[in-house]
Amino acid sequence: MLRSTGIVTLFGIAAQSAAFLRTAVIAALLGVSPAVDAYNLGLIAPIFASTVIGAWLQVAFVGRYAELVTSRSDDLAAAYRGRMLLFIVGGALLLTALCLVLPRQILGLFMSAHPEMVASAATALRPASMILVPIAVGDFLSLVMNSHRHFFVAAAAPLANAAVATLGLLLWPNPDLSALVWTLVAGSAAQCLVVAAGIFNLGLRFPLWTSAAAPDLHRTLLLALPMLPSAMLVNAAMPR
Repeated sequence: MLRSTGIVTLFGIAAQSAAFLRTAVIAALLGVSPAVDAYNLGLIAPIFASTVIGAWLQVAFVGRYAELVTSRSDDLAAAYRGRMLLFIVGGALLLTALCLVLPRQILGLFMSAHPEMVASAATALRPASMILVPIAVGDFLSLVMNSHRHFFVAAAAPLANAAVATLGLLLWPNPDLSALVWTLVAGSAAQCLVVAAGIFNLGLRFPLWTSAAAPDLHRTLLLALPMLPSAMLVNAAMPR
């Protein structure tokens, strides 16, 4: 257990260091510019949504799933994680579609700024929203792996994200707003692929079309309701 804790801690430090390096690279290449401002504003909605989804999974999914794994209810655990995966992908796709179709309206929920800045942020939000699916799926699969006491891959995945995003930005011919956004999307995809490879290596099944875990799924969805008011309060408290 101590060894696993040490591994997770080391990978966490490495991931934070790589993320800091990307921030330093952005500052060196673009400095204080409208592109960086638009990038940061365009990320508010996707980051907020992915944070809420991750917190909900921690509260509502992990406890019940770990209980099923511990009690060796393999078929029910497989049905539960399969239905949850289907729901998470569907929910993340829906949020992505809303950001693609209604970027200005989505940004209006989080900020009030000059129309030109809103337009630039909306330009960044459209592609930036594509991080929602890989981040949500990657976080979910990481929680599944942790519940099976496999921590190495889940801890390494954020490092892959930061490394790919930073390297991509360094290799981009003429860094601009598109470079900032698309390298971030590439990093998010890399994180998801790393965790998916770990799941594949474990041989876990994800049956999607089954009603075996319907009561557990329903209970998990209901537990999301108390989180909505707190999320709205946090949003209301954010400076605009």
